[in-house]
Amino acid sequence: MNTAHVRWGICAAAAAAILAGCGQRERSSSSDTPRPADPPAVPSAAPAAVPAPRAHGATRVVSAASASAPAAPARSARGLTTLPREYAEAALNGLEELIDRVIREGLLDPNAVGEQGRTMLMLAAFNGHTSLCRRLLGYGADVHRNDEIGRTALMYAATGANVDTVRLLLDAGAEVNAADRGERWTALMFAAAEGQTEVVRLLLDRGADPELRDADQDRAIEFARNNGHAETVRVLEEAAARRAAAVPSAR
Repeated sequence: MNTAHVRWGICAAAAAAILAGCGQRERSSSSDTPRPADPPAVPSAAPAAVPAPRAHGATRVVSAASASAPAAPARSARGLTTLPREYAEAALNGLEELIDRVIREGLLDPNAVGEQGRTMLMLAAFNGHTSLCRRLLGYGADVHRNDEIGRTALMYAATGANVDTVRLLLDAGAEVNAADRGERWTALMFAAAEGQTEVVRLLLDRGADPELRDADQDRAIEFARNNGHAETVRVLEEAAARRAAAVPSAR
């Protein structure tokens, strides 16, 4: 298996810095492997410079002094469509009343997009804030929306012990076998890599295909096996056996 999977494509030198920057995470990992969906820390204070679009994970910063006259914030009939950092942080931390108020008052679109294309639904799902996710969906948050690299709220939720959140998103119509654009990782692969066995069981029950392969031709079971998640491996082996038994043998 490609060793890049062990670090999810993140070099070892950067891993510690990324983990240190994820102070908003509310759950601890079963290993020191950074999750592929980890959002960076979201500062509550406004930056001194204007962040420019990211390219391949890097941030280009344009000096505020050299920028031309600031453009008016993008808005829809439902409010701001660019997600301010303070509300990204609120979603990550599950501040349901605050987010409910700004959406109800027409200040913020429920599908507002923040850094790296992330929405409030993705950030809330990442930390398993099921009630907030339900409220956002009720306001029209798009369960099918992708971030800049093609990841969905379901993929974010699948990285943690978020069975209720995963179930909610599936009930809302999330595509269980969707894959991101670069690595072709699915929600099942994310859950398997993190040893989230109950999430793996739920995804399998809802139609996740354990035989799908990523860009390196690895399946979810390889993700679980290479990260030492024996119980998750067993569940995936049983699923593969059931699939094989259900296929009529060639005569």
